[in-house]
Amino acid sequence: DAFGWAQRSRKGMLLFIDEADAFLSRRTAGGVPGAMSEGLRASLNALLYQTGDQSKEFVMVLATNRPSDLDPAVLDRVDDSLAFPLPDRDGRKRLMLQYLREYVLEAHLGGGNAPEIPVKAPMQEVEAALDRFAGQTEGFSGRELAKLMAGVQSACYGSKEGTLTLELLESALKMKLEEHERKATFIEDGAL
Repeated sequence: DAFGWAQRSRKGMLLFIDEADAFLSRRTAGGVPGAMSEGLRASLNALLYQTGDQSKEFVMVLATNRPSDLDPAVLDRVDDSLAFPLPDRDGRKRLMLQYLREYVLEAHLGGGNAPEIPVKAPMQEVEAALDRFAGQTEGFSGRELAKLMAGVQSACYGSKEGTLTLELLESALKMKLEEHERKATFIEDGAL
């Protein structure tokens, strides 16, 4: 029991719940009670019981992309909220450069057995391509940009030469943009 431990500890506890909407969601769906499983309802009720009053023993931090899905009683227990917006164009370019370094340019330096990926394009042209794609990746999260560059890494390792070329970079980025658009369509259609 984490809350019992927090009461016994001299240092207290920081309880971080990522993707909080997964089990702290509304107890009704569209006004229909019973939309939540009994297990989830029991977990939610236990958390609500433990967090009903102010406490010096613990701090609870919730992370969610969907705060509107949280149960009103959970939202009532949130003292402060912070919003972390999606990266802007400059932020997206910087993140793509960072992940390009991590997943492609310096992947072999990570202590694993990843082979080095030679770059067969001037770095200025690679950066110019990333700048163009930064303008086309509006709505991408940092995680999606990391996955985008992991896709570039996979394309490099899967290519005949095992190198990064400007053509391969642009092809991989275009493919990931198309995937993002399909995913957005799935979400709009309610398929995800």
